Amino acid sequence: MARMEQVAFSLFNTLLPEIEEEIKNLLDTSDLNALARTSRALNQRTLPHLYRHVDISCHNDTGASKWNLPGVPGIEYRTPMRVLEKRQLSFMRTLAAHPDYGRYVISFKWTSVDGDMLPTEGMGPNMALWKIMALLTRVRTLDFGTLWYNICEDCEEPPQFSFPEIEHLILTGRMSYSCIRSFFHGIDPTNLISLECNNLQYVGEINGEKMPENTNLTQTPEMDDGKGNPLVTHPGVMKGHLKMLEGKCTSLRSLTLRSIGQDRWYDRDWCLEKDEERYLEWGNFINSVSNTLKVLIIEQGTAPDKDLLWCRGTLRQTGLPMDSRFLEYLLPILINTSWQKLQILEILGIGSKGRDCLGSWTAVDSKVFTEPRARLENALGPKVSLIWSNEVRRIFSWRYPGITTY
Repeated sequence: MARMEQVAFSLFNTLLPEIEEEIKNLLDTSDLNALARTSRALNQRTLPHLYRHVDISCHNDTGASKWNLPGVPGIEYRTPMRVLEKRQLSFMRTLAAHPDYGRYVISFKWTSVDGDMLPTEGMGPNMALWKIMALLTRVRTLDFGTLWYNICEDCEEPPQFSFPEIEHLILTGRMSYSCIRSFFHGIDPTNLISLECNNLQYVGEINGEKMPENTNLTQTPEMDDGKGNPLVTHPGVMKGHLKMLEGKCTSLRSLTLRSIGQDRWYDRDWCLEKDEERYLEWGNFINSVSNTLKVLIIEQGTAPDKDLLWCRGTLRQTGLPMDSRFLEYLLPILINTSWQKLQILEILGIGSKGRDCLGSWTAVDSKVFTEPRARLENALGPKVSLIWSNEVRRIFSWRYPGITTY
């Protein structure tokens, strides 16, 4: 048997390079690992395949979003995290020892977890990860997400990334302004084919430092340096990031914008003016890429009913603020834009039911949504597939650090 395996391996070495490449493309990671260990020559020829698609993430897994919520039993959170940590730490140590391996990575999916879970020799966990990511200069697909506690909340300035070949960018979760800026400034927007912004939320910052909890936001207004660089940012839903790319994404074909939305009219955790600016920013960016878009997905949702941060008495209200803002700021853009290539438009979470903890909530008249939908269908025409639903595909978490009212 050993003789037969030796003969088979000898025959493998005689294959034409293009046939060998096709075989490697069919192998999974464990098989590629085994193949790389057979000889030095095959090790060198297999490494590009072994590191081509790096996926050490969990933020896209079914149910992973529950890890964003407080009160989750430790075993549900810690067990999968420990497995993820070991894989991430192994990858980081390997690239630290072999920086040239970074050029093999074409697709990179990573979930940023608690920085304390990733001890690294000689530097903090955040800077260690940034230095590793700076090696990925040939990556074309970047899917980066964060969970409850993560190093992206550190306001320390990451290095200036260089991802000139990125075509598909997916960002999920809670990040500092310096973090999101490094991602957006590190790409060539003209190469971007698809962009997903999934429930992006800012960390509260004051002059580059994390905003202390219990800061009174009314007495600490947001401000910038006059050049668009914020000096003070409030925690919560992200705005301002799409302005960095507006007018530059000349090849964008697919755009997904997902976010938690405000579902209580009188809510101390939301600022009316700030949220209106966010919807306006979404509309302006959509308009700027309307000539090239083929797929547009807009999804807004509410925090789960079990989120204890929301379980408090509310005043009587009809409808949801996030629906009113969609109809006021985004719908006119969708109706009046002259779409050149649009094929699919999905609007999810519009007209959804209020959460159970909003006991005083009542639905608006159905005409509030049926009439705008009919107008939109008429404007788009038969060539565009429209999905308009009050259902959502994601669970939207809302982590608010107890900072006081607007």
